Amino acid sequence: MLRKLLASGCLLAMAGLATAAGPPLGLASSRSGAAIHGEATATSKSAATAPSARPTTPSPSMNASTSPSTKTLPSPVTRPSPSPTTTPASAPTSPPTPTPAPTTPPTGTSGGVCIGVGGGSCQPPSPSGLKPELSGLLDRNGAPSVSLAPDLAGWVVNVTWAELQPTSGSVIAADNPIDQAVALIQSNPAYANMHLRIRIMAGIDSPGWVEAMSGGSVDVYNDQSGTGGNVPRFWTAPVEQAYANLQTLLAAEYDNDPEIEDVTIAGCMTVFDEPLILETSDAATVSNLLAAGYTEAADETCQEDAIADQQVWVHTHSSIALNPYQTISADGSTGIDEGFTQTLMAYCRSTLGNRCTLGNNSIRTASLGTQYDDMYGAMQATGPGIYFQTAQAGLVGNLQSTIQWAVCEGANDVELPAGYASILSAGQLASDNQALSANPQ
Repeated sequence: MLRKLLASGCLLAMAGLATAAGPPLGLASSRSGAAIHGEATATSKSAATAPSARPTTPSPSMNASTSPSTKTLPSPVTRPSPSPTTTPASAPTSPPTPTPAPTTPPTGTSGGVCIGVGGGSCQPPSPSGLKPELSGLLDRNGAPSVSLAPDLAGWVVNVTWAELQPTSGSVIAADNPIDQAVALIQSNPAYANMHLRIRIMAGIDSPGWVEAMSGGSVDVYNDQSGTGGNVPRFWTAPVEQAYANLQTLLAAEYDNDPEIEDVTIAGCMTVFDEPLILETSDAATVSNLLAAGYTEAADETCQEDAIADQQVWVHTHSSIALNPYQTISADGSTGIDEGFTQTLMAYCRSTLGNRCTLGNNSIRTASLGTQYDDMYGAMQATGPGIYFQTAQAGLVGNLQSTIQWAVCEGANDVELPAGYASILSAGQLASDNQALSANPQ
């Protein structure tokens, strides 16, 4: 990593930051970082470790107790006027000039390109009318305050599958968090130039009807965060089909919305929107998955199918949160296969082309080990279309240096931790936002 920074000229910039704020990423004395969200640092296959003490009753999945109103999705879709997300602070009341809806895109395609992961793979031609890559700093916990909005590029809309389809797979719930976020951008001048990543939470946030159709739910638990719940058997055909149908309906609804530039890939997730994390540090989770019929081969197929399902998003980027892949063998042994992670990167780019955005939700000042370093290097080698999310404020180390490292890696956007406004000045936010936006798309 040091050689990479020297070659890119980023080391000098980061050294300047370190003078004022501590060591930059890659130069910290420690080569291991505290794990969070199941971010494993193991470097070889090993038997499943004994779990930490866990509650006897896991956290329930987030199923709506009441059914919100729903709507069918004809094409083109006529949506009711949703309620805007509550503005975090007082804001101007005069609405901006509405953003014109994009015209029907032409049917032609631009030329394909070849990239290099594991010997190289060729992207399919990208569709005409592809929206810009989401670029800049994002508030990952929703709309920022009006005072912070000028220094950011947008925010993440966190929405559960249960919120979108609480009772069945035939409709999308009206006035959902996505509708509210789009309405806020369209109605409030403070947010007029901002854009959105839609983070769809499946796994423990799947609706009850999906769990039922899969033959029952599976109890999973992340012992590092103390979070768990019930997941459907996500590797089975009924659940995969339900998830594919969800993407089809969402794309019909939102693919032409210019405010939405990115939607995440989450069909095979468990607790967090990181589908390659299988909570293998909790022995009970491993046992429960195997008892429910989980196999590594079925999971790998699920990962590829979830990417392929995103092909219905013709004009919007699809992002996947990558980690060194956690494996579970039939005998209960667990391990790490970072090679599969790189294979999945190549599959995403070969299937979705420039619509595939590669990401990771773990970056911090200290290295997480060689598996992560290798993964980050492979991500950078694929070229533009990269995002990062930092670790929590208490774990990230030097936030400014971490963002600067992401800029040097070629990232297009970085999701900020809660409390970022008390860590970074307005000037730092504006500078970092500009630097990310200036990276090639």
